[in-house]
Amino acid sequence: MMRIKIPKIGLRNIKTAVAVFLSLILSFIFARESSFYSCIGAVMCMQSSYDKTFMTSINRMVGTCLGGVAGYFTLEFLLYYVQYYEALKIILLPIGVSILIYTCLLLKKPGASAICCVVFLNITLNIDRGIANTFWYVADRVVDTLIGIIAAMVVDRWLKVPTKWKKYLARFVSVE
Repeated sequence: MMRIKIPKIGLRNIKTAVAVFLSLILSFIFARESSFYSCIGAVMCMQSSYDKTFMTSINRMVGTCLGGVAGYFTLEFLLYYVQYYEALKIILLPIGVSILIYTCLLLKKPGASAICCVVFLNITLNIDRGIANTFWYVADRVVDTLIGIIAAMVVDRWLKVPTKWKKYLARFVSVE
């Protein structure tokens, strides 16, 4: 009879789930409109070690803030010329992506370029054009993402398996 070896659940898996849980709790406590972006931030930042999580989180914070600022000014410009909104969007968004990638390189944060562009495009493409205040829309997206980033950093730094549990848990979970 052939035995199937099922891999153990890794500690990164557990930490990611706890970071998502913390993001959901924080989003609830602070009455955030959506916990979607905070949960994505938590999942994307959790890495195999705290040092990697920290560097990923810094890149994500830089990219989120830069993409948010660029998205805000682009939205303001597009909404000012609302009669040309679609045509301007087709022209300006690819140019904006290129500028943002280059800006991240100038800031010596190439790891921030992808998330910077994702935030920029999310803000500029997913806006409800009837929204009253673009600043608060952008600020909400940035704050939501930062909640998840901080949750991942806190969980990865402080969630450790107690030594006395390691032997028992080792049967089910990879605890290193």
